[in-house]
Amino acid sequence: MKNYNIVEYWNKRKNPCSTIIEEFTKHHLNFLKKQVVDCKKILDFGPGYGRLFEAYKNSNSVVGIDVTNQHENSLKDTAKKHGFDFELFLRTDNFSKIDYPDKFFDAVVTIEVLFHQTPDVIEFLMKELLRVSKKVIAVTGMNLANKFDNLKNYKPSNKYCFTYDYYKICKNNNWKIHNEERLKTQLMFIYEEE
Repeated sequence: MKNYNIVEYWNKRKNPCSTIIEEFTKHHLNFLKKQVVDCKKILDFGPGYGRLFEAYKNSNSVVGIDVTNQHENSLKDTAKKHGFDFELFLRTDNFSKIDYPDKFFDAVVTIEVLFHQTPDVIEFLMKELLRVSKKVIAVTGMNLANKFDNLKNYKPSNKYCFTYDYYKICKNNNWKIHNEERLKTQLMFIYEEE
């Protein structure tokens, strides 16, 4: 995919969130709080600047994996404010294995991250997130009226958003989706092994 290098793009982008994110933050936070109640070890895949860290205040440890470290100080300050330990790791290769053993985390949280992954890595990445955790809590854009499942149907944009049929991906991998909620073109859900 020419023109879209995920690491380069997110390191140039000063604000990891869109201008309309505040419209969704309250909903994302409410959904996330319900899902992480008993989770002590959490992997936040793409934590941004920590806008949803309030949900982790009952956790012992949160690890963040991101393609940029430009918000690292803000993330650590916000984690400290909410009373949990936080460590950030950089990931510059979407095709590599995540360096944690199977089911190490109680949950992986990925908010507004999956739909920025290119079609050639989305399924691999979703498998890796589930491999290292008991469940994956996801919030992502999903517009089934405008979906595609491969690169040949990709139309470039300046936001580099991709829309997937998460139901189909989960069904093909024998994962179950539950606790799903919809908000406009957003899908909030958990997926885990059957």
